[in-house]
Amino acid sequence: MDSNVSVSKFFDIDELKNAVVVDSEGFIYGKVMEYYLSDGKLFLKAYIEIKAREKIVNVDRIISELGEKGVNVPSDAPLELIVIRAREEGLDIYYRLAEKPYTLLKGMFPVDEIRWIDSTTLEKEAEEKITIVLLKTPREARYRGVPEQKDVTLVDREYFQGKLVLSHSRGILGYASELVIGPGKVGLRVIKRKGEKGYVNWLAFLTWLRRRKETKVAAFLSERIDPYRNSR
Repeated sequence: MDSNVSVSKFFDIDELKNAVVVDSEGFIYGKVMEYYLSDGKLFLKAYIEIKAREKIVNVDRIISELGEKGVNVPSDAPLELIVIRAREEGLDIYYRLAEKPYTLLKGMFPVDEIRWIDSTTLEKEAEEKITIVLLKTPREARYRGVPEQKDVTLVDREYFQGKLVLSHSRGILGYASELVIGPGKVGLRVIKRKGEKGYVNWLAFLTWLRRRKETKVAAFLSERIDPYRNSR
């Protein structure tokens, strides 16, 4: 990749919150949480999201058994009230396992470790705004104990197709589509909008026209083919 960076965009912290942090090896390090100052240097904090299983009260089952005893408890009643009524009726307190999301601080890194920050709108299953903070260092690779790659290795299409492609010099490019071949070289075709081969997403196309202020063209086409009855 070209090491000369042409991406030069600036964002405030609200625009950066939840941006995905990617290290120089392409591994996701975390998401931006906030920034802080230390000894005159600015750092960004990165977090990760995990899901842990924990035991919680099985409210639905308790309310159901209370109902069988003729005790009506609204489903939005406080948990404490439901448990107290169940005990008053001599019922067991039932539990179930549930996944609960947690946010953990992954680490901090100085802003001079950032190669570029880029934000764009891409469409895969749906249109989505993506903001990426690309680092100059293999921070996540070191965390995982993965050695840095010195050479580019070709992989099967199933491995790369649909994955986000970043350029050291040009920022977010789009989604990987196909390998392409030229004289003595192999490249990668990148697309910004993923659709079914042989079809046009009619509703998305008309929306795209309107965003580019081609409202008359969009209205004309919409009259000819209803985008809500014929989505492609």
